[in-house]
This record gives sequence, structure tokens and C-alpha cells, in this order.
Amino acid sequence: MPDQHSLLIDQNLSHKLALLLDDLFPDSLYVRNVLMQRSDDVHIRQYVITHGYHILTMDADFEALANQLGSPPKVIRLICGNASTDEIHALVREHHITIKAFIASEDLDYLQIDKSDLNNAEESI
Repeated sequence: MPDQHSLLIDQNLSHKLALLLDDLFPDSLYVRNVLMQRSDDVHIRQYVITHGYHILTMDADFEALANQLGSPPKVIRLICGNASTDEIHALVREHHITIKAFIASEDLDYLQIDKSDLNNAEESI
């Protein structure tokens, strides 16, 4: 069983993030390492529910699924355009307290973090 804060990193993000974020989100996995090369969102969602992960993505479709079906899983969506892996890593790291509070929340299903918030992580849930 993964750590309570473990993330399944979606295929639109770099596989390197699982290792880069391991100190904050232990046991996180990259989706292509556990599912087929091109798994659809519903299949990914079912995997994270079954295995106890939360979704880290840039894909807007997961917002619709979270609004329609609720949680689990928790969905963390990054809005960062064509950001580099280093920029995405910094964004998640900067917001890790917010992300963990979101995961612990019982009444929230979806969290959006915008690249423009990189140096402004004092937001609250």
C-alpha cells in the first residue's frame, strides 16, 4: 500500500517527477510505469482508486471527472503551459503543504495550482 500522500503522475508530466518528489510524496508512481502507454482517464482513475493514489496531472478532463464523480481519488491539476520539468518540480515542491492539506481534506475533490502562484504558496484550502 502506498503512503497516504502518494501520487500517480499522469502521462502529460515527466516520469522524473516521481523520483524528484519522493521525499515529499513517497511511493509516487508514473502512470506509464504501471498502466499501458496510452491509458484513458477513466482507466487511470480506477487504478488510483484501487491502489490508493492521488492524481497529479495537467489534464483538464480529470477536473470534470472529479466534479462529476467526486473522490476518491483526489485530483491535483497543474496549470503551467509548456513549463520544464524543473519548473513543475519547483511548483509542486513550493505547494506541497497545500497539496497535503488538500489530500487530508474530507470535503474537497479537486485542487488547481497555477504556475503564476509559484512564489505565492501561502494560499489556504
